[in-house]
Amino acid sequence: MRLLLIHAHSFEYAVTEKTAVSKVVRPMTEAEKGGKVGDSLVCFTAIETPDLKNSRELVAKALQAVQKHFLQIKAGSLMLYPYAHLSSDLAPPKDAQSIMDLFVQQAEELFKGVTVSHAPFGYYKSFQVACKGHP
Repeated sequence: MRLLLIHAHSFEYAVTEKTAVSKVVRPMTEAEKGGKVGDSLVCFTAIETPDLKNSRELVAKALQAVQKHFLQIKAGSLMLYPYAHLSSDLAPPKDAQSIMDLFVQQAEELFKGVTVSHAPFGYYKSFQVACKGHP
């Protein structure tokens, strides 16, 4: 699993169109068509082929790293954003969707009292990010 964490003043995305992957993953919900958050830790995420082994342990370990960073920067919310461009060894779409769903579910449990948002898997999206730019 590859993660790119950015502390943002604001982050906004909108689905632009389906990808070939969208045919084999779960349909996007109405709420996933677009979103906007203010002060947030944006977690760009790519699920890779090796992630298929011990995916529960991998998700738990990734969330520990995200939580540590989240607490360090004192962000107001968490945005989980599937971003295939982080890897050239992507897991098969159905498997990646399952792992991403687990990632979202466990993040919502771990970050009680914090708004946890996520973008849909398998769709082209435009986004705007205003990065805080601190160390």
